[in-house]
Amino acid sequence: MFTYDRMVARFKVGCLLLVLLWSLWSCTWLMRQSICPRLESPPPQLTVTTEKHLLPPPSDDPAVMAAALFSFIELPQYWCRRLTMFGGQTFSEDTAGSIDGNKFICLDEPPALPCLVYSFGSRDEWSFERDVKRQLGCEVHTFDPSLSDSRTPKETHGAVFHSIGLGGSTRVNARGWKLATLRDLRAQLGHLTSLIAYLKVDIEGGEWEWLETEAEELQDVLQIGMEVHLPMPMTPIVLKRVYGVFRRLQKAGFRTVFSEVNRVWGRNLKVDGMEGNVGRYYEIVWVRVT
Repeated sequence: MFTYDRMVARFKVGCLLLVLLWSLWSCTWLMRQSICPRLESPPPQLTVTTEKHLLPPPSDDPAVMAAALFSFIELPQYWCRRLTMFGGQTFSEDTAGSIDGNKFICLDEPPALPCLVYSFGSRDEWSFERDVKRQLGCEVHTFDPSLSDSRTPKETHGAVFHSIGLGGSTRVNARGWKLATLRDLRAQLGHLTSLIAYLKVDIEGGEWEWLETEAEELQDVLQIGMEVHLPMPMTPIVLKRVYGVFRRLQKAGFRTVFSEVNRVWGRNLKVDGMEGNVGRYYEIVWVRVT
């Protein structure tokens, strides 16, 4: 049986424990007030205001400009998780395993139906158009002035064929081929208010004249897949021209997600300022990011 004195003693011990616990909590609270304000609010994240691998303004030194240009060409600026190849076939028995005629499309955000694809340059090879039609279900228009309407069916592998090419102006050239700007072609087909989900361009060097005219007017194009044919010889004047065209695409909001040397021709070009050989032909894919 507990006596009165023992009850009082235990009560005093309990009170002492409560005082000690309260004192410990108070000290801890005071310490948190002096230390934790610096820990509860993490330092603000730094805002990145520059992007890697963008082309800087052109240098007066051709060697510096060449190094920047080929770094840009060979180092994609953005990452695509679903880079998918459409079309392509073995080029010849001498280059077994080398594929040509293919293009890559970034499908991180697959095009919403109805979607529109323009394909410039066919050479009567239709694997790209066939795959795009089957796999994406887009409306496909193919343009090639070297193929006549009389020899090429209007509907080919799901694509609508047009015997006209892409140029920096709307005209008939020295070969007798009909050329038109992208804007004029879209107007003729009633597509001025339609987005172009993918613009395939393989026009054997004619891309430079066209891009110098319309690079800043591609706001309705979401992706571009182009075989780039570097002009030869790569003199400082030519280098500056190519550099300027890529800067225009960059300024228009496009960034590269894929680049590779043409597998058939490889690295067979020497350019002043570059230690090793580079390619003359590159497959490059741009996506619009702004």
